[in-house]
Amino acid sequence: MDLKNPTSNQNSAKPAQSRQLFDESQIRTMKGDMAFLSGKGGRDAENKKEIFSSDRSNAGFKKAAPPEKLPVMESIRKPGESMIGPVGPKKEIEKDTGIKTEIDEVKGRLEQWKKSAPTQIRPEMKIEQPKKIDGVKEKKEEAAMDLSAPLAKSYLKFVLGGAALILILVVIGGFFYWKSYRRIPVHLVCQDFQCVEIQGEGENECLLNGDCLPAEPVLPQSLILSPKTRTIEINKGEESSLWDKLESSLSEVSGDETENILERILIKMVDGFNKEYADLDRFLSLAAINIPSALAQFIEQSDINGENYTLFVYQQPEGKRLGLAIELKDGAETAEVLKSWEEDIKNDLSPLFLSADISDSAAEFKDNVYREKNIRYTNFPEPDLSIDYAVIGNMLIIGTSRDSMYGVIDILIDNDQGSDSVSTSTPTN
Repeated sequence: MDLKNPTSNQNSAKPAQSRQLFDESQIRTMKGDMAFLSGKGGRDAENKKEIFSSDRSNAGFKKAAPPEKLPVMESIRKPGESMIGPVGPKKEIEKDTGIKTEIDEVKGRLEQWKKSAPTQIRPEMKIEQPKKIDGVKEKKEEAAMDLSAPLAKSYLKFVLGGAALILILVVIGGFFYWKSYRRIPVHLVCQDFQCVEIQGEGENECLLNGDCLPAEPVLPQSLILSPKTRTIEINKGEESSLWDKLESSLSEVSGDETENILERILIKMVDGFNKEYADLDRFLSLAAINIPSALAQFIEQSDINGENYTLFVYQQPEGKRLGLAIELKDGAETAEVLKSWEEDIKNDLSPLFLSADISDSAAEFKDNVYREKNIRYTNFPEPDLSIDYAVIGNMLIIGTSRDSMYGVIDILIDNDQGSDSVSTSTPTN
């Protein structure tokens, strides 16, 4: 059945040259294929000879060839006519297996031609990005980063510094606001040797607990100059332990002890945090030493505890000897009082002899002079143990050995404490 195309007359009018170009194209047509199979020639006639050459067996060829009486169908397309149908109303096309096969082959060849076209850009082809030239862009980016990094650091430091300054100002302002307007006024006072805070207006008595501790007592001046001072502390309730502590302290041997050295002894009373040096009356009570009232009225009073008397120890080859110096109001008027005291002086001053027993010794006083100073003394059976006393100026000196008395006189004279202003009185017989 022939299908006529209404535009066939128009297409047949095309030049012969177009038909020739179409015939020489690579597109296969059914007409050409049928001519090739029927042996009528065509552009593939020579190829047919090669396919059906004598080298191939006739049996194989006959087996692959179509039947000889197969009817030949002429192409419905005229020479020079386009494969694409004209634009217009759709027409029914007979379903023919051969036409479909031809169309599939044409489509396959078109796909191959598209793939092989060098200038054609296929959809699956990726467009390569232009390569960067010699890293110019990277260098520019690195330079920009190098310039921006210091700026960023400086900006960060500026921001942090500003924030810290603002925070400090806020804290300081808040503190002064709280202190001036919100805080309850308080002041510090001492209670039980502690510095405590009390609400209300008032002056501060302390700042630390140490400010509430009693001040150290004033160190009294010694009546006799001495290179060393020994302090004995007596706690409250331990008053009877004075001589035990004193003997224990004197028994300690130090490496720098030298003979003929006088050392002052201070008695300090301790009551908790309160400390004070014992005055003369307190010392006489602790030491169990008796001073007659007739003599006591001549003793000079002192505003500072311990400045009107000096207890001392003298180091000599035979051992340590104690002594006592008392300041008098007028030493010249004490001669008769001291003379009357000689009968009881041994018992009244016995504690100064420490562990030495002098109770059975006779107390007969005699006169002595050393460096123009009059001395009254009495000796005991113990080696170099005696009672020596002398009034030098306005000072009563009592020693428990001759060497200790001589040592005190030497110190007073050598330090101008025994000058012409110091009078010497000797009790009359």
